[in-house]
Amino acid sequence: IGEVERGQQNPSYAVLVKIAAALEVELPEMFRFESEDLSRKEVEREIARIVRSIPEEDLRQMLSVFQVMYPVG
Repeated sequence: IGEVERGQQNPSYAVLVKIAAALEVELPEMFRFESEDLSRKEVEREIARIVRSIPEEDLRQMLSVFQVMYPVG
């Protein structure tokens, strides 16, 4: 947990679920931050830049997080 707090380690999806349970919050709530004052286009561009740098396995985990946070019909 300390390494995650210090930004030295990225938690797996399973670890995020456990942290949320320990904090007694829903997982999506852990990802609600005050947003910077960026336009939608700037946000999309930054997300695309980050996505291009993520290893494939991590990208699959991110998809799982998005599906939990933003379920589609």
